[in-house]
Amino acid sequence: MKLICLGDSQTFCLGLHRAEKWTTLLADKSGWDVINAGINGDTTAGMLARLRPDVIDKKPDIVMVMGGGNDFIMGADMGCVKANIMAIVQQCLAAGLRVVISSEILLCPGLISEEYRRIADFDVVNERMKEIAKWYPDFCNAFPGVSYINLQELYLEETNDSEAYTADGLHPNKEGAKIIAKILTNEFNVL
Repeated sequence: MKLICLGDSQTFCLGLHRAEKWTTLLADKSGWDVINAGINGDTTAGMLARLRPDVIDKKPDIVMVMGGGNDFIMGADMGCVKANIMAIVQQCLAAGLRVVISSEILLCPGLISEEYRRIADFDVVNERMKEIAKWYPDFCNAFPGVSYINLQELYLEETNDSEAYTADGLHPNKEGAKIIAKILTNEFNVL
């Protein structure tokens, strides 16, 4: 089974060594060929722009799409983010790929550097991330071949909303990555 994980720095696992990334741990646990197609700082528009070379041309069995956080950090309109997600899903389905949408894990605003907090109100970013996570189930149910994993909720349950699992308030540390890999292994086993 080949799985490509399309996303931003939460998918890339900024700051972690390859062996510590949740995509590597997921590959180890599942025995699947898991390709990390996360790019730091990417938006859903960027993911859409690189969809063909990074995903479709590589002919995976499944593509997992996880993004939107950077869109919200930069103040993107919710409608634009939803439109980009829809276009990604439609193009993947047209290519015969199975699609899994995953919500992103919430941020810990109090741990984000002061310099970075000048860019955005991260409490507002979290609210937008929660809002799109509520939209995903209905969106995914409208399309055969599209599943949803509420990683946001499952991660909060596993970590007790503890800041101990974040490297910088934005990305999981190696313990957080282990939890993500565990959750996704379980979730992919029941899809």
